[in-house]
Amino acid sequence: MIDIISYSAAESPVGKLAAILDRRDGQPADVEVAVQEILRQVRASGDAAVVEYTSRFDGVTMTPQSMRVSAKALADAGEAMDPALLAAVRAAAANIRAFHQKQHTNSWFTEDGDGVILGKRVTPLRRVGICVPGGQAPLISSLLMAAIPAQVAGVEEICVVT
Repeated sequence: MIDIISYSAAESPVGKLAAILDRRDGQPADVEVAVQEILRQVRASGDAAVVEYTSRFDGVTMTPQSMRVSAKALADAGEAMDPALLAAVRAAAANIRAFHQKQHTNSWFTEDGDGVILGKRVTPLRRVGICVPGGQAPLISSLLMAAIPAQVAGVEEICVVT
């Protein structure tokens, strides 16, 4: 059960925040050390380390080449979808895209009377990574809600894992 902690606007939340933070046990040191070692191995050995840890933790055997899903496999999966589900996914994607296109802003610049240039530069990230929860099946909604805003923003490379 989640404890709801509230306070009045008249009282300072600092004491309550400190109490909340004190409840946390923090990350066990052995977990932190293990994660640091995994990150070190992945930085040093790249895909080979990812393959090894995927086998160890998930029981999945793969190669660096099999990590990438081909465009043909994606197209085949789309064609194999139930037509009603595919129509619903496409409608959701269109709605999500329309919403985020309305949020999209462009760079702008102006010059004041003294020759000073003022403005805002909007620059998309070059690359993003998206983790789509898998469980029994990948969550299409998670993919749509993460990938479409990145596309609208102009991200060049989107990597999806599940």
